[in-house]
Amino acid sequence: MKVDGCVPDAKFYSSLIHIVSKTGRFKDAAEIFEDMTNQGVARDVLVYNTMISAAVNHSRDETALRLLKRMKEEGSCSPNVETYAPLLKMFLLQHMVRNDVSIDVATGKLEEACLFFDEAMRKGMVPRESTCKMLVDELERRGMAEA
Repeated sequence: MKVDGCVPDAKFYSSLIHIVSKTGRFKDAAEIFEDMTNQGVARDVLVYNTMISAAVNHSRDETALRLLKRMKEEGSCSPNVETYAPLLKMFLLQHMVRNDVSIDVATGKLEEACLFFDEAMRKGMVPRESTCKMLVDELERRGMAEA
């Protein structure tokens, strides 16, 4: 890219980190994040937010918190609402698991319940049988049994 005069910027790196992370390759995404500055590209809030979100999505909670701390220490950018959103979700899921709280389709929209259910399963939260049944029944009722 550089040979052809196309110099990657922070937005490019954020997209690359997101895509690589979504394919399940968190370690590679972290290496890209670390290599950015070696390539002469400064990390901005979007890059940090992408990396923090990737860490949370891969159950790397400690890494996510270290990234927040590092962001503040480096001082090149400040956290914003998008920075804290995955961290809050991480904290709430941990709190729910510790307190044996299960999700309920009635507490929110069906799509959000499905996403939350998926996230909780990846975090090791074992749902109650009644929760699974309620979610499946609602999906079937709406003609979304494939989901």
